[in-house]
Amino acid sequence: MPGDARYDEAERLLADKPVIDVPTIVLDPTEDPVTVPRGTDEHRTSFSDLVGHTHVSAGHNTPRDAPEAVAAAVLDVHARIRRTS
Repeated sequence: MPGDARYDEAERLLADKPVIDVPTIVLDPTEDPVTVPRGTDEHRTSFSDLVGHTHVSAGHNTPRDAPEAVAAAVLDVHARIRRTS
């Protein structure tokens, strides 16, 4: 079934999978039934400034399942941005 035409342009842009060029830490959940954790090299194709990558013991809702890991990642990226600006 076709989606809402209002979002066609956004869908097209996302389908192109643009590289994200801001400092990024990827947290791959190990208990997610929807996706499997990927390796760091796989993530480098999507993030040009990959600051870090780690597997965390979490399900599909990582912020709920591993809030400490998410908070640490946010603080780590914030500290990196402050050091480089």
